[in-house]
Amino acid sequence: MKFFEKRRNGNKFGITILGIPFNFTIKTKRTPSEKMPEEYRDLFTLGGRIPVLDYYIDETFNFIRCKKFKMKSYNEVFDKLSKGVFPYYGKTINYIMDALRKYPIKGKSVCVFGSIAVNCDAISIFNGAESVVILEYNPVKSEHPKVRCMSYVEYENNGIKCDVGISVSSFEHDGLTRYGDPINPYGDLQTMQKVKNLIKKDGLLYLSVPVGPDAVCWTAHRIYGKIRLPMLLEGWKLLESFGFDESILEGEPSIHYVDQPVFVLKNI
Repeated sequence: MKFFEKRRNGNKFGITILGIPFNFTIKTKRTPSEKMPEEYRDLFTLGGRIPVLDYYIDETFNFIRCKKFKMKSYNEVFDKLSKGVFPYYGKTINYIMDALRKYPIKGKSVCVFGSIAVNCDAISIFNGAESVVILEYNPVKSEHPKVRCMSYVEYENNGIKCDVGISVSSFEHDGLTRYGDPINPYGDLQTMQKVKNLIKKDGLLYLSVPVGPDAVCWTAHRIYGKIRLPMLLEGWKLLESFGFDESILEGEPSIHYVDQPVFVLKNI
């Protein structure tokens, strides 16, 4: 079943979800609103099917400041990974490492989607990646010789396609304005479709997002449950999941998600 179809003309965007058409204008705003704008509520909630919870975070300073990932930081992460004590992602790091052991990336080119610190790029190199490109809307620089940092536009214009992609705790933020990005109810879904053009055919995407009862926690993140998770994974072949169990989709919506498993997806 096809969950959504999209239409776009400039900053005018239309989408049909489960047979229901929606139209809206993508607006650029650097400072997020403390409350979700009412004109977008129906779009974010898919016609009231997903609750909106208050969890306001403003990190628009990340939109301006250029980060530099220093070699010292990489060496520190490598040391922690070698000892099995890298705490950055909590228990999700175990799911990531298990996934990379079963579906190895040694000798492959890797795209890391979104990064505010040395993490997935170092994890990729530690697991034998030949090269890493960090794709980030906000400016980033890296001292590691195997790591390049590019914008999505720069990457696409250069016609680059990596063997695999890694996205951990990234796509759930798209369109919520937390980082100064434009408000967009379907930013996460659009990004997942865009990624299909950035990874080689039959390449893999290691995806980790918050999973639990469906919720939009404005402006912090989305939580993916029975409604939105299938929409997010549409168009990809699920090879295996690590840390996922159907039971975590049950219960009452909360700003605190139950878990953040890792899905290994094939670009078909």
